[in-house]
Amino acid sequence: MIGAGGYADNRWGAAASTGTGEVAIRTSTARSVILYMKMGLALPEALQEALRDLRDLHDPHAEHIALIGLDRAGRHAGYTHRPNERYAYMTDAMTEPEEVKSIHISPQ
Repeated sequence: MIGAGGYADNRWGAAASTGTGEVAIRTSTARSVILYMKMGLALPEALQEALRDLRDLHDPHAEHIALIGLDRAGRHAGYTHRPNERYAYMTDAMTEPEEVKSIHISPQ
């Protein structure tokens, strides 16, 4: 489902989520990240705001969501309610993908 687990707009960036799909579908979380960037938030703040939206649902399944995003300049970030989450990225200048740790945000 476009807009639920992943969403991209060349004007602003792209985002994807993992975890409990029903929660991401219910909130269109990936699309929300892009809308927050359209409203002027930088990628890290847009990802954090989308996680706050999930937290405010008071749904225990929302704690299983992890988000990754890319802004239109190619900067990437990962934020999650799950501790020790990682994501991989690769640019056209790289010969191998790199794995980095996502930033953990407590769901409470």
